[in-house]
Amino acid sequence: MRYDRGRHTPTAAVGCNMQNKTFDAYADHYEKVLNRHLPPGMEHADFFTQKREWMHLLIKRFFPLRSNLKYLDFGCGIGSLCEAMIENPHVSEIVGVDESSESRRMACERISQLNQRPGSSQKVGFQVYEKISDLPAGAQFDLITAFNVFHHITPKKRADCAQELTKYLSDGGILAVWEHNPWNPFTRFLVRICPFDRDASLMPRSQAIELWRVDDLELQINEYINITPPSFQRFKAVLAIEESLGGLPLGAQYRLAFIKTNKRVLDERP
Repeated sequence: MRYDRGRHTPTAAVGCNMQNKTFDAYADHYEKVLNRHLPPGMEHADFFTQKREWMHLLIKRFFPLRSNLKYLDFGCGIGSLCEAMIENPHVSEIVGVDESSESRRMACERISQLNQRPGSSQKVGFQVYEKISDLPAGAQFDLITAFNVFHHITPKKRADCAQELTKYLSDGGILAVWEHNPWNPFTRFLVRICPFDRDASLMPRSQAIELWRVDDLELQINEYINITPPSFQRFKAVLAIEESLGGLPLGAQYRLAFIKTNKRVLDERP
């Protein structure tokens, strides 16, 4: 595990390569491996629920009247977030990108089974690609997520990858980023012992913000989270502490949300 302090400028012809072979080996028991390396009382499901609920809140806040959203999950893995978005009535199309062939296979099976359930009222289009560059020319998405992905991308390639993602974000669209906080010693320890994070290079929040510091993106949400485990935050007092300290680099992770500005589109928002 490395902690990247530097700032990098785009370089030509650089892809968004992740550790595809590593995740191929863990795809069918990914959650079990994560749980095995978490302390007692903490489970991967709690962190996933937190991400899922935040995505629903983003849609409710930024797209309250839309019913045909196109969603791109960059680093979709086995399709957990894609599955969560299947049930959101605002979403009509989902696309996943992941370099792990085994993860892509499992994601396709997962979404296919959901769409084929008896009595399913909503059939959501789903496609999965190996790389961002494989997306159809001119594709545009209203919501793009990159959750715990960029620490698996080598620092010198991040700027190009960020630029590539932004290209597929529609006017008025939201780009949401979720990453580990390298200032938190507990986070660094957990990353160090996790078998598929051992080559990770953690990215400070300031560097993540800098990656998307472009004229047509505005930062809407910028906060550290998980000073306490997500399961503790069901208690109002604990949640109040979390929210009051969100500006300090104490949490195990951080999350950001950017909006692609277009004055006409923004003016039409309710």
